[in-house]
Amino acid sequence: MNPKTPPNPEFPERIATERLDLRRLALADVDALFEAYEDPEHLRFLGSAAHRSPADTLRYIEDSIARWDAGDRKEYAMVWRETGEICGSIGAFLGNGRASLGIVVAPRWGRHRIAHEATRALGAVAYAVPGIFRVWAFCHASNEVSRAVLLRCGFIEEGVIRAWARFANLGPDAQDCRFLWLPKPEDPGRHG
Repeated sequence: MNPKTPPNPEFPERIATERLDLRRLALADVDALFEAYEDPEHLRFLGSAAHRSPADTLRYIEDSIARWDAGDRKEYAMVWRETGEICGSIGAFLGNGRASLGIVVAPRWGRHRIAHEATRALGAVAYAVPGIFRVWAFCHASNEVSRAVLLRCGFIEEGVIRAWARFANLGPDAQDCRFLWLPKPEDPGRHG
């Protein structure tokens, strides 16, 4: 591990945005998150397979909690403040001073611009954590929705890497991915 990166970076357990409360995942979130993770077509561009039952979602949450405690993933439930409903999850996958952001929005919440709001908030929080020097994301090269969200959030596209990742819902072959980087707030537009 990079000696300048704390072994378990301190992320807040709660983050408030204009309309959302991002909070650490909990075991009680199983049924609500299952809705976000059950449809293979909706999740075709996600690295992991769609959940077949709430038991899959429970294992996912248990793993997320363990990885939060270990310091390599900080994942939040996205809660619509007005109703208390869970809209999906967003996480920062950590390593060597870098935070890679990933998000899943439940299908019925797709038109609420939740992804924009949560991504902007988590990107800002990640850069405020000592030792984090790069916030980035990748998406399937054909995933124009995620690409558009990231660009609207201030990410800069760096390029496409061929055969970068497997997407369980697309089959066994490695797929091309777009890489995007979020400049630090004090360095807007910096390219490198």
